[in-house]
Amino acid sequence: MMLDDGRGVFAISLSDLAGSGLLTASHLVLADDDAGSAPQSHSSADERLRFQLNAAKLCLVLSRATAGLICEAEREANRADNAASILGARNITVHFSGDGYSDVFSNVPAAYGLHEARIAPDPGGSTNVAEGQMQTPHQKLGMIIRSVYPGGCEEFQSVSTPRLVSQSSPEVSGVSGRRLSVSSISLDGSSSRVSKSNRSLGNDESALFEQFRETGHFTTSMARLIADLLDGRCSSIEEVLRELKDMVSTPELYLFDPGVEFCSNLCFGKRHYGQAKETRRVLEVASRTTMPQLARVDADTGSIWSGASSDSNAGKVDAIFIRGMAGSGKSSLVSYAGRFLSSLDSSWVYVSAKFKRGADNEYHESQKIACGLFDELIKKIASMDRDCENGILKDIEYSRQVASAILTTFDGVALAILCEILPGLKELIPHIDASGRTDALPADENMSSLRLIFLLSRLTVAVLSVGRNIFLVLDDIQWCDNSTLEVMSEVFISVGQQMEGGQKLIYAGVYRDDEVGLDHPVSVQIDTFNQSQSVYVADQIEITYLARDEVADMLMAEMRLPHRKICKLADVVYRRTLGHAMFVVQLLNALVSSGIISYSPLKHCYSWDADKLAKVKTFDSVASLIASNVSNLDEQSQKALRVLSCLLGQADLSLLRLLESNEKIAPVSGFDVYLKDLIDRGIIEISEEFVSFTHDLILQQVYDNIPHDERLQMHFDIGTYLGNVLKLDDHESTLESIMRDLDLESNTTSNDTDHFGADLTQQLCSIIFVAVDQVNLAGSRFVKDNSDLLMFAEWNKVAADEAAKHSCFQIAANLYKCGIDFLHVDQDAWKAGNVELYQGLHEGAAKSLFTLGKYSQSIDCANAVIRNMEFEQSVRAYPFLMRSLNSMSRFSDTIATGIAVFRTIGIDVPKAPTPETLYAKMKQTSELLGKYDIKEILDMSKKKETTDTRTQDLRMINDHLSFACYRQASPYLPHLACSVIQFAIEQNVPAAHFSGFLVPYGNFLLTISEDFAGAKKVAELCGQLDVSRFTRMTLYGFLYLWFLPYKEIAQIQHEIYEDGMKVGDFDSATFAECLYYRFAFFAGCEKLQVLTKGCMRNCRDEFTKYNVEVLRFAVIDILLFDTLTGRNSNPLATSNRPEFKSESSLLAYWKSKKLQQSLVIIHINHFMRSFWRGEYKEAKTHYELAEELPSFRIPKVQLLHSVFYHGIVLFQLHRDGEGGEYFEKGKAVMELMRRWEPNCKHTFESKLVLLEAEYYASNCNIVASKESYELSAKIALENGLVHERGLAFELYGKFLKSIVEIDDALKYLGMACDCYTVWGAHAKVSWLVKEHNLVLNTKNRKTEDAIGTKHLRSREE
Repeated sequence: MMLDDGRGVFAISLSDLAGSGLLTASHLVLADDDAGSAPQSHSSADERLRFQLNAAKLCLVLSRATAGLICEAEREANRADNAASILGARNITVHFSGDGYSDVFSNVPAAYGLHEARIAPDPGGSTNVAEGQMQTPHQKLGMIIRSVYPGGCEEFQSVSTPRLVSQSSPEVSGVSGRRLSVSSISLDGSSSRVSKSNRSLGNDESALFEQFRETGHFTTSMARLIADLLDGRCSSIEEVLRELKDMVSTPELYLFDPGVEFCSNLCFGKRHYGQAKETRRVLEVASRTTMPQLARVDADTGSIWSGASSDSNAGKVDAIFIRGMAGSGKSSLVSYAGRFLSSLDSSWVYVSAKFKRGADNEYHESQKIACGLFDELIKKIASMDRDCENGILKDIEYSRQVASAILTTFDGVALAILCEILPGLKELIPHIDASGRTDALPADENMSSLRLIFLLSRLTVAVLSVGRNIFLVLDDIQWCDNSTLEVMSEVFISVGQQMEGGQKLIYAGVYRDDEVGLDHPVSVQIDTFNQSQSVYVADQIEITYLARDEVADMLMAEMRLPHRKICKLADVVYRRTLGHAMFVVQLLNALVSSGIISYSPLKHCYSWDADKLAKVKTFDSVASLIASNVSNLDEQSQKALRVLSCLLGQADLSLLRLLESNEKIAPVSGFDVYLKDLIDRGIIEISEEFVSFTHDLILQQVYDNIPHDERLQMHFDIGTYLGNVLKLDDHESTLESIMRDLDLESNTTSNDTDHFGADLTQQLCSIIFVAVDQVNLAGSRFVKDNSDLLMFAEWNKVAADEAAKHSCFQIAANLYKCGIDFLHVDQDAWKAGNVELYQGLHEGAAKSLFTLGKYSQSIDCANAVIRNMEFEQSVRAYPFLMRSLNSMSRFSDTIATGIAVFRTIGIDVPKAPTPETLYAKMKQTSELLGKYDIKEILDMSKKKETTDTRTQDLRMINDHLSFACYRQASPYLPHLACSVIQFAIEQNVPAAHFSGFLVPYGNFLLTISEDFAGAKKVAELCGQLDVSRFTRMTLYGFLYLWFLPYKEIAQIQHEIYEDGMKVGDFDSATFAECLYYRFAFFAGCEKLQVLTKGCMRNCRDEFTKYNVEVLRFAVIDILLFDTLTGRNSNPLATSNRPEFKSESSLLAYWKSKKLQQSLVIIHINHFMRSFWRGEYKEAKTHYELAEELPSFRIPKVQLLHSVFYHGIVLFQLHRDGEGGEYFEKGKAVMELMRRWEPNCKHTFESKLVLLEAEYYASNCNIVASKESYELSAKIALENGLVHERGLAFELYGKFLKSIVEIDDALKYLGMACDCYTVWGAHAKVSWLVKEHNLVLNTKNRKTEDAIGTKHLRSREE
């Protein structure tokens, strides 16, 4: 060892290097290493591993230099032996750079850059060597590599003399710090003694290899490489370089010695291999926001991957679709990518779910599996906080932040619903209160697909808001039913619409392309995403076959052998399988099982019998190979697999243990005895107490190879055994007693968990579903008598009720229908007894089918109950029937059904309503209500139990009937309102249950008799009742509008919207939000641009999905906003439904449906657009079209304003000389407004004063008109009605212009433009400027406040 103090450069010979401890105590870094990995202190065992890794790196550098020399020599002399001769006459210099030699003796190893090895000509020239003593280049390389290890240099010193290289040798710049140049030895070519010795050991090819292993200085793989080099069994220097590079990049597989279990635990298919390009494409999608984290070394393959960043679609949900044939490795790819992302510094959370195919290729539990994906996401996050003592601090904090975000996002009712869908929430938030759903939700608010979309999307956004990205995988989506896949599509679209910040959500859909056509739900999902503005289809990846090199990589990794050792085996396997991933795995496992591939203790590696391999049968498909592999198992192992396949490929361990007590079903000695061997063979796997097949192709082959009759019998035996154990036909048994009898608690949870009861219930419910599913798969073939049919129908009802309780309505609907099928229902069957079972199955089916949007089927099930049962027993079916009819816009049928119900229970409804009967009814109702004050009515309601089922049903019937009557503008509506209220008070029915007709009754008090006091009393009564959100929406939107300021009503409607969206009451929520925009518009409390933007967002994100009828209304409203702003928002483009092609199409649609309220609204909308444009004649025409419709007088905010604007139109037409009758009509409107004004001065006072101004102006009372115009503007200012203040100024200016007071006219017209500008009505300003040739002073115009009162007041002053 020498040191030049003047320059601080070390020079160490190779012999000194071996004894210096540098390879043991340092951290050598190659140029292509991950330099970011910091060296750390190690134990003695780790020091040995560090030495082996550093030695391998040094060997790689030496080999590269040697390979370069050989190539150069071959180019010069075209002879390999010449290369060996030259190699023996050279000096080898290894160049390091680092922080200092002294760091070698510290606790933490110093980092040194290992740059290169240079071979310089020997100053003494070449040594002539006899031809018989000449070594090959590969043997010389073997000696060079051998010299790196202890004792190697001594062998060389016996044949050559080491010489130090001059300290002035070339320097290589590297890591900052002092430079270290270490010289090795000059190799003399006369090393014949070593060569002879090696040959003497080479009689048995393992002799030299075993000699190296016994020294303890070499790992098995390095000993094998050196021995093969010295014995001449390496044919290519490139293969040597590849082998050393594999050792360095992935030492765990190719350098370090494996554990003892390696010798007997070879199983292919447990890791991901190949498909590097496809994997990179998946990771490139993730790299758009996480590129710095994705440049790293792959832990399994050693390859370096780096993604490219692109933000062009930032803020959207990224969708990736991966397709390929069965067994091509699709699932393996996404699993590998997900685990890779999860390892990136805790920046990603990865979860997956896999759909299952039931018997006869039917979809199986799709909704449950899809919801399970999100439940697994919550459980994974919850597990981060479970071990607070040993957990990672940032994971614990993340878990708690997610819990906090969820609590902030949802109220108690929504959380209670979510807990039923996602039981994992109770793990994340242990003390969550999930008991409020029954009390908090009205009886008719059941979980629907829309609510599921809302809750899951809001939950996902809450999780994303904490900061980590999410990678969600749905596998085998070709087996997901259409409705569930639609729900998932809408969830991801909704998430994309709500995402903020830099978080990312990737959805990967995996499917078999040979089972997906153009009309398949998967193709529909892809098209939906392509058309979406919030989901970006980032890539569609096709998985084909493994390449030959990828098959070789699999063999290398699992057998821990270099490429040169397995390349021939890889060729054979590839030719037999053509690279089909599943075929490759099955063939290799078959070779292992048959002993053709086995571990050789002599060679210390796996080897194979080439002769036997050549004789192996060539299978025509992977299916036949799987069948052959399974058939080679012992009989009891096959029986275990058959049971598992009948359980559709996955079963809880506790379920298998439960089946063990039935000898007819279970294999001898139970399942556990056979599981380990099946796992070792790669046929099944166990994950989190679940046993499943490693691939669905294996499941399919096992299941299909069971004889049909035997398979049905096995289904039947499993189902009946579980059903009897669970006592499904015993109505007296409880969940607690069943769990106690089965001792399920001991198998699932420990006593220190707070939520074990929920876990046990969930487990028991799962077993119930399995039992019923097995019976349904067997069918009625094994049923001996009718009592068994009834029993199995009852079992289906039990399971269906449980599914519906947990909001799994697709499963529930299927089970209810299976129960009905067992009964072979016909007319006589209803009379044969067990009516409650028949009724329960049909009502449950009607409810579940409705929530799935299958309204026609729901109607059929409800009608079956109504036709076959007495009225008192069939009342519950009517709400399902009427709600489905309303959803199909069959309002006339709903009205006819509701009236028939009311007449049956004794409510007097006339057959042909007339004005006379209506006045008589209203008089009777008013007199009856007049006898009681509000408190007395409320007290009467409390005297009767409100939980009476029949009363609850009647309440829902009331709500559905009143809605249908309103939408149809039915003449029955006022009659029904009066009759229902009379009946309820006389029968002491709780007031909340007839509240649906209180609002219509109050409206008719206003429109027919102008009984404002009576209407206000009805409004106050309804306001004090615990009514549904829909009733509350109608109360404030259609009755309180007479008595409260519009701005206050707008705020209440928005609160109803937010409350309804939280729990998925989308009908009420969307109607309320539509009304919010209308009231905000007429209140002038928001800029028109803000209203337009918000309403367009709701149209795109919510109305299109949740309520198309509201979308139709909102589109009309936006067109009015656009008229005033001058913008073209194109709201009709928010839907591709045919009625949205144009306004004319929308009008034709409403006419075809005979929806009079909708026709009134569109005519009023056209009237207002004409009014604001100043086209009074056209406005009058549209008003008359609306006025002709019977439902015109039904109160609504548009009616009040259209009447007000109509009065102005009439006075303006009169002053324009259109006729004296307009003056009288205008005066009538003014008097009407005078009667309205006391109800709410905030709303009506400025309107009344402005109509009075118009009246005075039309009557040539100039003084009074001026005073009234100014007073109207002042009142509007005080009430924040900027648009009505602008209207007052506009009309005042026009009046002044008509009496030739031009200067004042221009002044007030300019002030009108100021008001309209603040409101955002820029098109209106342009019309005024053009009509009156105005020159506006915009220098000091302010528009910063919403209603613009400050600058308008200052202008007046």
